[in-house]
Amino acid sequence: MEPAPHEGSVKEYERHLRRGEAPCNDCRNARNAYRRAREAARRGPARELKPCGTEAAYHRHLYHGETPCDDCKEAHYAPKRKNWEEP
Repeated sequence: MEPAPHEGSVKEYERHLRRGEAPCNDCRNARNAYRRAREAARRGPARELKPCGTEAAYHRHLYHGETPCDDCKEAHYAPKRKNWEEP
């Protein structure tokens, strides 16, 4: 007997597994979408990148193997420069 056609869902994905069947593509896609949504919700909203001219952007340049721009260098060295100038 041929199983009834169905729309892909997480429940149907689990039903495939309980029956010892390989999940169909629709069910596999539904489960992957569900897992991506759960993972995104767990992580929370994406953070905004700090603009150039900040300490964070200076370190981002270094992390990506880039030479920091002049604004980022200024932001990085300004506190140190202040300490150098004061006796």
